[in-house]
Amino acid sequence: MISQRPAWSNMNCPLLQPKAFVNLILGIATCVVAAFSGQAAAISIRHDVPEADYFNLAAQFPAVGRIDDEFGALCSGTLVAPDKVLTAAHCVDGLNASINNVPDITISATTFILGNDVGNPDSVHDVIAVAVNRWNGLGEFDMAMLTLAAPVTGVVPSTVSDVDSAGQVATMVGFGGNGVGINFADDFDDLKRAAQNVVSTTAPTVRSDFDHPNGSTNTFGSSTPLALEGTTAGGDSGGPLYINHGGSPTITGVLHGGFNDFGRDSEYGDISIWASVANSRNRDFLIAQGITIGGPDVTADFNSDGNYDCTDIDSLNAEVAAGSNSAEFDLDGDGLVNDSDVNQWLSDAGSANLGQGISYRMGDSNLDGFVDASDFNVWNENKFTQASAWCSGDFNSDGFVDGSDFNVWNQNKFTNSAIRRSARMPASFAHSSTREFQAVPEPGGALLLLLGAVGFVRRK
Repeated sequence: MISQRPAWSNMNCPLLQPKAFVNLILGIATCVVAAFSGQAAAISIRHDVPEADYFNLAAQFPAVGRIDDEFGALCSGTLVAPDKVLTAAHCVDGLNASINNVPDITISATTFILGNDVGNPDSVHDVIAVAVNRWNGLGEFDMAMLTLAAPVTGVVPSTVSDVDSAGQVATMVGFGGNGVGINFADDFDDLKRAAQNVVSTTAPTVRSDFDHPNGSTNTFGSSTPLALEGTTAGGDSGGPLYINHGGSPTITGVLHGGFNDFGRDSEYGDISIWASVANSRNRDFLIAQGITIGGPDVTADFNSDGNYDCTDIDSLNAEVAAGSNSAEFDLDGDGLVNDSDVNQWLSDAGSANLGQGISYRMGDSNLDGFVDASDFNVWNENKFTQASAWCSGDFNSDGFVDGSDFNVWNQNKFTNSAIRRSARMPASFAHSSTREFQAVPEPGGALLLLLGAVGFVRRK
């Protein structure tokens, strides 16, 4: 998280805790600044896994670099266009105890360094401009963009996507303090590290927890850690959170901070927090900076005819019903073909057909952007048939058009996609705390006959 010009000495400082902004305004008058003299390395890792494995993972992300100013290591950042570097707002704004969406750093003395070892860098690039998101100290909007003096060559910029990452395995990369979960030393050695974790929550911020191998520090989801489980540390602020989408890594979050209710910062139990690309204010900021937000993935056009239509969603529904988990239909890259991929298709197709950020609604059988009587008529004409087709009314992809599909339509009836422009479909109904609908008991025979006669932070 935070490793910038001043190093706030301990967790008692309410202005800038390591990895976090907490009680910002109250802390301005009381925090004591200690000069930062170290260079930044990165990531807290499992104590029982070779460190080399984390180095090897980090090497797969050449677009991640370190941001330095005249005082030394500042934060981590990612090349997202040939001349643009995405980082956190708090890395450049608020260093002088005043958050006003204007950079505090000396821009002419700021550089972006690429390579796995910034002590022996691959390249160093001058920064000529800094733009700060309208963040006002809030972690959910903690983003900034650096403009470089010249485009970077030889490194492919990372893509940015607003895909829902809940429940997915994600990779964090950075140049912050490094150590292990049982005794975080906060060492600094200029080396880039990466670790993985499962995204637990995505609204209003993206979060994950650092699970101890003995299962004693779990906060979210499973208590069993991943093989390369880890968390973030001071200096990782501004670093990316990648998920696999459409077969390649894409950025869905920018590191804001973290906290640990189980012990010391960055040890087992630590929770990391990222500002989400899916947040509408963050999307607007990125687009204003000329960054393309990952929209419709070409793989979602399954028949490659240039359209996102019933042919595509019906093919996907059939795959979900069959349970084949074919890679061709795995839009979210999690190795499964299920409701999550249907939701992703609705989001991608909605962005393509209805406008950026607009997702089709559940129950919209004819894909016109409205859930209305025409969609009910589709369901009614096909009710009690075996059909694994969205555009025939099989909204839950189970291969049948029945009362459960009517319930989906009923809970979304008379709504349209445009009025929920900023809403995102949950990654899966089982994991969502903001589920679009609740199950309704299947209607009895008399009701069906009647319907058939009608035409329609914690902190960090």
